[in-house]
Amino acid sequence: MKDTAENSEFKFFYVSKFAWGNPLDNERNQGHPKEKKVYRGWYNKDTGTYRLAYDLQNAIWLDKLKIDEPESGYTSDITELSLNNILNFPIEEDCLENLIKWLEIDNKDLKQVAFPKIMQEAQLIALIKNKMEPQEQMIEGFINSAEELHAIDPMSFEKVWEVMDYLLEEMHNVPEGSIDADWLSKGPRGAGINISNAIQCLSRYIGDNRRTNEDPKDLLKAIVHILNELIRAEINGK
Repeated sequence: MKDTAENSEFKFFYVSKFAWGNPLDNERNQGHPKEKKVYRGWYNKDTGTYRLAYDLQNAIWLDKLKIDEPESGYTSDITELSLNNILNFPIEEDCLENLIKWLEIDNKDLKQVAFPKIMQEAQLIALIKNKMEPQEQMIEGFINSAEELHAIDPMSFEKVWEVMDYLLEEMHNVPEGSIDADWLSKGPRGAGINISNAIQCLSRYIGDNRRTNEDPKDLLKAIVHILNELIRAEINGK
C-alpha cells in the first residue's frame, strides 16, 4: 500500500531509545534515528506504518514506534508528540527550533518532496511526450512506469534515476578498443565474464575491507554486468 497525501498524517516524534539490530543499517541511515532527538514524518492510515524523515531525501520505514524484539530488525521507544505530552520530554534547543520551524511551515517542504503536486508531474510528463515521435512506444512505456514510481515513492524514484544516469553514462563513455557491452553480449565467453564481473563487484561491496566495501558504484557496476548478461541471453535465445 503506497503512501499518499490522502492516507498519510504528518506527525512529530521524540526518540527515547533506538537501536538497529544490524550495524550496517545504522551506517546506511547515518546513525538515525538518534536518541533524545525530535523527528518529523508521517503515519500511513492504511498500513499502520511510520516514516521518520531525517532529511528531505531520506525517510526510515518503521513498522512500530515501540518494539522490543531484536529479530524485527530494531528495538525502539518512540513517542508521537502532542500538546498534551510535549512537556514530558527533555527536548534540546536545536530540536525545539526545528520543531517550531516545521510547525510554522506546516511541513510544506517535506510534503512537496514526499507527495509532489500532481499538476507539476502532469505538466512534466506532457512536455516529454510532446517531444516524442509516435513510434517510440518503448520510451512512452518507460515514462509511464517512471510516472507511476514517482507517485508511489518519490525517494525510490530518485535512486532509480541515479541508476539510469549511471547506465547511460556507461553506454556512452566506453573507451575505444575496450571490452564493451556489445562484445560482452555476443562473445562466446559473455556469460562467464558478465557473471564473474558482477560477483566481483558484489563481493567488494559486502567485503571486509572497510576502505572499499559498501561503495554504491560497485552495486551500479554489478547491475551493468547483469544487464549485459540479460542482453546476451536474449540475443542467443536462452
